[in-house]
Amino acid sequence: MTQNLLTVKQLEERAMRNIRNYEGNRPMVQRNETGRNYAGPVANIASQVNYTMTIKNVGTAAIDQTIAIIPAYFSDVAKIKDAAGVAVAAILKEGNVITTTNAVVTAVGKPKSIDEFLLFVKLNSMRITGIKMNVDDSAQFSEDILIRKESPLRDLGFSTITPANYKNSPHLNDKIVEIPLPDMQFDNQTTVITKIQAGRTVTITFFNRFAI
Repeated sequence: MTQNLLTVKQLEERAMRNIRNYEGNRPMVQRNETGRNYAGPVANIASQVNYTMTIKNVGTAAIDQTIAIIPAYFSDVAKIKDAAGVAVAAILKEGNVITTTNAVVTAVGKPKSIDEFLLFVKLNSMRITGIKMNVDDSAQFSEDILIRKESPLRDLGFSTITPANYKNSPHLNDKIVEIPLPDMQFDNQTTVITKIQAGRTVTITFFNRFAI
């Protein structure tokens, strides 16, 4: 009986159609997000399954802290770098993230803990369709969100999103922005990094296309 053998290229193409975090995926294009005239529909985003985390950077001695919100496959903070190549201060977790004299960074997630959420993302890729940010001071929106695909084999590139560019969302409140992320996947090859300014409270909601 004659067998139709697939070439290596055909095998990779089939894998790519079914395994989105396959390392052979095309690299992300390095770019700076300049914003879109996003005007909803809010209902379509809000109706999806979501996960929310609230991060507080407080205390009389609080300083700006760069945090890995999604750490890819890393457990060592020294391995996770910002756009300038500087290691982050901490990987997000439930409870106290950073504790120093008169300064603390804390985080809490819902509906379940941040630790459980991050473990889930490592084991199950999630299609993220948007991010909603709610802050206590709109100055926080000037801090970029860096989304990078990680691999020990090669540089897969990164994307930079500036929340301030989305202030034209349909909210009258200047402390809320909604950022659409068409076809963005979070998984064990994705790091998401941002700086939390001193004194700020930041609530981030990720909207997921499929139920968890």
